[in-house]
Amino acid sequence: TLVVALVPAPCERVREPQAELPKPWAGMMVQPVGAGLARLIGAPDRIGYRVTRVIPGTPFARAGGRVGDLVVAIDGEPVPVVNATDTTPFEQRIRNADDGEPLSITVWRDGRERTLTLSLEIAPEPDTAMASAEIDGFGLRVRELSFFDRLNRRLPEDLAGVLVESVEPGGLAGLAFVARNDILLEVDGRAVTDLDALRAALAAARRGTAPSIVFTVRRDRDTRLLFLNRDWLTEPSE
Repeated sequence: TLVVALVPAPCERVREPQAELPKPWAGMMVQPVGAGLARLIGAPDRIGYRVTRVIPGTPFARAGGRVGDLVVAIDGEPVPVVNATDTTPFEQRIRNADDGEPLSITVWRDGRERTLTLSLEIAPEPDTAMASAEIDGFGLRVRELSFFDRLNRRLPEDLAGVLVESVEPGGLAGLAFVARNDILLEVDGRAVTDLDALRAALAAARRGTAPSIVFTVRRDRDTRLLFLNRDWLTEPSE
């Protein structure tokens, strides 16, 4: 009969990014416009996709596209509108186009149709392609920031940090009130520029002697300091 003692130790599980095929994009966001809404916005008898956002420096922006343009055709063919929320038909037409090849987009603007010619580019990598990790010692799942994180959250281009995807209830990060969707900027004054920097900062924080570990996070538009009492840290015994 053997007696075996297992001592849990902090560990990290790395999640491999999901590989995706490159996809063309035009650099715009749209909303479906059916016949009823088209009449209300001054485009009677026309259905399509109203441009709600234009990303600067992208093909649609360089071609002269604007917010408020109503896309009524791509390469001369109307794009069907399924309902008031589904943009899949529009996105599919863009994805099926060849990047680098001229693409003709017909828009309704100021009471008349205009044709914009643009060359599509490869879309930035999606969130699922970003490196990520689960850090059990602190009860965190984090990943690196993507282009779309910066776009959708209106983050400065030079902001460095990692995105908190989930926080384990009762874990060390949870005790410091770190929350999902926070962006970790610093740990005890050490900049968190990527996952490797976060690992190094957390390791240094464990070795520290200050009463608290300080997490600097960006939450919405605010920067906050969150504190973890060092008494909650426990080192595995040998």
